[in-house]
This record gives sequence, C-alpha cells and structure tokens, in this order.
Amino acid sequence: MSYQDRKEDTDKDNSTEFFEMVLRNEPKSPGSIQIEIDTKDTQGMFEFFLMFMTHALASWYGKPVDLQKVTEAKLQRLAEYYASFGIRFMCISEPEPDVYMLNNKRYLDLARLEDMCFQAVSGGKLWTVRFRFLMP
Repeated sequence: MSYQDRKEDTDKDNSTEFFEMVLRNEPKSPGSIQIEIDTKDTQGMFEFFLMFMTHALASWYGKPVDLQKVTEAKLQRLAEYYASFGIRFMCISEPEPDVYMLNNKRYLDLARLEDMCFQAVSGGKLWTVRFRFLMP
C-alpha cells in the first residue's frame, strides 16, 4: 500500500467520522458549523458535499439508496444540515426526459460550486443535486 493509498483511506475515515458525528446531532443554525475541507479546489468541496449526502441517505435508508424512497422530509433535513455548514442544498426531481445524457464528470471542468451538479435517474425521474454558498 502506497502513502497516497493510506492518505486516501485516512481522509475517507476522517470524513466518515465527521459525517457520523454531524448526523448524531440535530442540525445546527445556518452557518454555525465551520468546516475545513482538505482540498485546494472547488471540485474537492463538491465531492465532499456529495459524500455527505450519500452517507446521510445510506444511514437513513441503507445501501444502496433507492431514490424513490427518499422523502421530502429527509431532503429538508439534509438541507438543514448543509445550512449548518453555510451551504444551500438543492435536490430537484423532474420527469425523466425521453432523450438525455448524464455527464457527472462535467464538474471537473468547472470552477464555481453553484455551476456544478450531480444527476441520477430513478423510478422515471431525473434527480439533480446542486450546492451553493449561503449568503451572509
């Protein structure tokens, strides 16, 4: 195992511990949790926020997460957790288009968090997840 592999495992363990600590508590007031993400780019922040969403949904619904079972109440709770970090969480579902192409790596070419998105298709719906910084 290389140093980089061990570092990635340690980073994942630290993230998992943080996610579990946050989810054990009620959401805090907006902007009250100051987080430091060990990344030099916005793409790394985007990935961290996606990992938090995935971890939260998996802890509430089990793995693999079936998006059809995700309730509006849980999405609202997730939005409250993100607000604690100073982040606006947006998850939109719409009828699955007849023709589309998902490109979940497009965020790697973008610089602004609000321009990045993740999409998934489940149960005849197209789900789009975005994040944006809350304004002070």
